Amino acid sequence: LAVSGPNGGGKSSLFALLQACARGDAAPPPGLVLDGGVVAVPRTLIHVAQQPYCPLHAVPLAWATTRVEASVDDVASLLDALEFFPGSRTNTTLLTEEQDDFCGSLSGGQRVKFELVRQVLLPHEKGMPCPDLLLLDEIFSPLDPASKATAQKLIRDACPASVVLAIFHAEAGACVPSFDFFTGVLHFERGADDVTGVSRVT
Repeated sequence: LAVSGPNGGGKSSLFALLQACARGDAAPPPGLVLDGGVVAVPRTLIHVAQQPYCPLHAVPLAWATTRVEASVDDVASLLDALEFFPGSRTNTTLLTEEQDDFCGSLSGGQRVKFELVRQVLLPHEKGMPCPDLLLLDEIFSPLDPASKATAQKLIRDACPASVVLAIFHAEAGACVPSFDFFTGVLHFERGADDVTGVSRVT
């Protein structure tokens, strides 16, 4: 589902609430009133952010393999599939040497691609099951159309059974381009009760 709506509509609050529930925490500040309702989340949840955390003075390969053991060739192969360096293959030496600020040297699109590999694609490649719920927090915004379509295809192929919520900025009634990815839209407006489900994606 594409999660759409204006700034302040509640998209990020929904993601924060789902993550808090998955951890067993209280609702995040300023607090969400559920009117006695119950929020149920699947057993496993992965959140991929547009501005992911990335350590300083680290070996990129070590950070890429925090969830699963893998070789530098495994990581480079997935980065190449995402066109991490358009027109050229990933330099494995770059991945195996300590970098002062690896993520800081990357474009927004490259950071998203690296995080997708680390959090979703590499674990799947190594036999870990995909999460029941995958939260994609505006990760398609910094990608050009070709990269967006490629990333969406790889996610769909790797995790066909996952429920995917992707924050996607669109106005109410606007078409969300599916790229054979989105099957519906959950649209937020400002106000406690202004949430609409749209069943069709065009």
